[in-house]
Amino acid sequence: MLRPGATPAQRLKAFKIAAIIIGAVAILLGMQVEQLDINFMVGQAFAIAAASYFPLLFLSAWWPRMTMKGAATGMLGGGLLAFIISRVTPIPANVPLWSIVAALAASALTGVGFGMYPASRAARLDPIEALRYE
Repeated sequence: MLRPGATPAQRLKAFKIAAIIIGAVAILLGMQVEQLDINFMVGQAFAIAAASYFPLLFLSAWWPRMTMKGAATGMLGGGLLAFIISRVTPIPANVPLWSIVAALAASALTGVGFGMYPASRAARLDPIEALRYE
């Protein structure tokens, strides 16, 4: 972290600015690729793959009143929309079952590893010491 003493509002503002800059750089780099049909195909693949998660990420950063029920509804709606788009458009969107299982396993291991380890370390701390800022 560059500024550990930053307030949550300052951190959120920095995140928003970084997200916009990274998105703009990705778009500009994508436009530099040779003008082939691959640009369209990659764009469609990312649009379908990220359809259920992008609204969740976007709203969680920019809208403070987002709830868990709204997030779940948005993800299900985005996933359903991605499924409908993959069936309606002529772009093949077949995903093998092994890749879905591998993605779920990798995300579960990552979530458990990076979630449980810090939580177990924090659980062993004295609450007063854990909340003290150094």
